[in-house]
Amino acid sequence: MPSLRYSEDDFILTKRFKSVSTPHVTHDIPKAPTSILSMPHELLLEIPKYLGPTISLPAERLHWMSRRWGGCLPYPVYGIRTRALRSLSQTSHSLRLFFLPLAWENFDACCAKDDDYGLGTADTQLTAIYLMLKLRSEGLIRHRDLATFVRVANIRISRLSAEDLSTFAECLSSLPNLHTLQIVDMQTKLSTQVKAAFKGRRLLQIRTVILPNHAHHLLRSCPEVREITCPDYRATYIVTAITDKCRKVEALDLMISYAGDDMISHLIKATPNLRRVTIRTGHNMPFDLKWIRLLASLPCLHTITFREQRELWDVSFHSDDVEARLQQRLDEAINALRNTQGGDEKGRKWVRVWHRTVLRSVQRNGDERVWTKEIEVEVVPK
Repeated sequence: MPSLRYSEDDFILTKRFKSVSTPHVTHDIPKAPTSILSMPHELLLEIPKYLGPTISLPAERLHWMSRRWGGCLPYPVYGIRTRALRSLSQTSHSLRLFFLPLAWENFDACCAKDDDYGLGTADTQLTAIYLMLKLRSEGLIRHRDLATFVRVANIRISRLSAEDLSTFAECLSSLPNLHTLQIVDMQTKLSTQVKAAFKGRRLLQIRTVILPNHAHHLLRSCPEVREITCPDYRATYIVTAITDKCRKVEALDLMISYAGDDMISHLIKATPNLRRVTIRTGHNMPFDLKWIRLLASLPCLHTITFREQRELWDVSFHSDDVEARLQQRLDEAINALRNTQGGDEKGRKWVRVWHRTVLRSVQRNGDERVWTKEIEVEVVPK
């Protein structure tokens, strides 16, 4: 099978562009009476919505996708939008002023490109992602005008040397308008190198972080973060990093089943500004109702969400009564919110549930059932 082929456009599109002085889409663009530029900016901003999806936050990790792409997100799904925007930005000087910031709004290095014969092996996919991250990091460091456009970074850290990780850390520091960082995946063996690369760095511009548990060293460099999501089954390292360095957090989405009572108590004491908490659970994972009761001490808390995903076989799948099984948790969450002082922008409090059950069967495989519920908690007058 031939190796993956990349053009320079797949990594960093800078040589064709002259320096662009403005980081904003609202630049005064010369308009011809009957051209596309005569359209209002609001309509032009609708165009990217039809060019393909952006990577979701957090990224969806489907089983069939993980098997087929070796755990990588598919490039064709997410690459269409970026390539189209970059093509539009090369059409004319006026269109470049409008579409170039949109093309570089997302710094994506987590999807591998197809070869001519379909999808490459997992090894070639990971190598391609490594090269993509390395070259784009170097390019954004050199071209600060493009760096000002970046708002969201979706990254997979794989096969990087210590020098490459230092370059990546420097790249993140050079993105002044970056507000969301998602580490889609990271090789566990790189944790020590990541710690060394980000030691002493402070990414004060980042407000939202989504990352696996073993990438906690990177989280310690984001002291101003407000929202943290950890989709892993264990989040013990993340909890420790939050209590040590990230005390301004307002929204948490993680699994606390293996954290332990003491660690959860420390977490609540260290984050008095928490407003929204999402508790993730899985099949046969431990859960203690007293963890919910501890949340009542958070004065600003106004939303508790339970997010559960399970895989069941035939009999269990059809007989599982989700609402009855979760009713105790819902009652405890309602009681906890009644004792808090917080409320959303309209002064309301909420308990929410998102439950997904996937059927595993010899005859049928992959059927799923999603159940959601939203309860508004009555605010008790003081």
